[in-house]
Amino acid sequence: MKLHHLIKEGGWSNTATQSTRLTPATVKKALALLPEFEKALNAYLEVHGLPAVSISHPVGSTAYVDKDLEEHPDKEYGDVDVMVELQPIHGMTESKAGAAYQAAFAHFIKHESPEFVYRHDTTGQNVIFHVGNDEYVQVDLVKAFTDAAEWARYRTTPEYGIKGALIGFLYSALAEVLHLSIGQLGVQYKKKAGQLVKFRTLKQDEVGTISRDFEMFGRHIAEWMVQHIKPGTTHVAIHPSLARRPGMRYEEVKVKDLADVVKGIALTLELNGVLGKGHLEDYPTAESLVREVQAIYLEKCIDAANSSKFDKAETEEAKAKAAATKEMLISKSKELALHLDM
Repeated sequence: MKLHHLIKEGGWSNTATQSTRLTPATVKKALALLPEFEKALNAYLEVHGLPAVSISHPVGSTAYVDKDLEEHPDKEYGDVDVMVELQPIHGMTESKAGAAYQAAFAHFIKHESPEFVYRHDTTGQNVIFHVGNDEYVQVDLVKAFTDAAEWARYRTTPEYGIKGALIGFLYSALAEVLHLSIGQLGVQYKKKAGQLVKFRTLKQDEVGTISRDFEMFGRHIAEWMVQHIKPGTTHVAIHPSLARRPGMRYEEVKVKDLADVVKGIALTLELNGVLGKGHLEDYPTAESLVREVQAIYLEKCIDAANSSKFDKAETEEAKAKAAATKEMLISKSKELALHLDM
């Protein structure tokens, strides 16, 4: 989950939601409106020449809404995240197709959405539902093309009881160190003149996908990285720690598991003699690489806690939520970062 997803939580993107207690029961009210919203959206898309979309599973912390409704009915969420599966558009790259959908979503929400939608200035990243009385619920639209939907669903699912940003920042910290992206489209790379470049590079010759296998992506990263740095490698030795934890588990997402994947990747790169070389020249050992991931992770969490977007909180309750969220980000990230100790 990216920073802008985090700071939208709890009404940070729009003050209309700040007085709503987003309990599991309230979330269920919002989810119940999705079929009607999807039907109206698809009718609009058809008129404008875009393929229909499918709004499927709740993701993020609301992936656990049924469990919370039964076990923790007083729990409060920041917002609701749902998966929106997009269809490829003939003649368009995924990037251009995604932009076309995004623009269509924004116009539909602002101008042609059903009566229960609170029409506000949106980029199409989220929609606000009026679920009754003075209750307004922000629903974030997590978009992925159909071939990446399963990966995106689990990539955006946090550990139960822990804010999604606290695992999302670990994915992005690892990606930053390795010059990759580990986002909703999968594990991806960019190359220019045959060389791996930082993923934020705008002018590149090649964009590729390394893995969309949630249970194996760590091993796939290590194998790809060794073969990139040492062309012609026919056998990549896998460190026992990566063999034990090559990726995440579908049945239970844990921050500790991701930390183990990070360490397993680092140890496998060290085992194959590629650390200290190429774009990894600043990390001669597995420990130095993992320490850098740890430092970037903590920096991202602190930056999120200090975001000026929290200043949008207006009510006393919203201000209290903002303060609690900021404190949680700092304290919990320090605790979770210990899983990266070698």
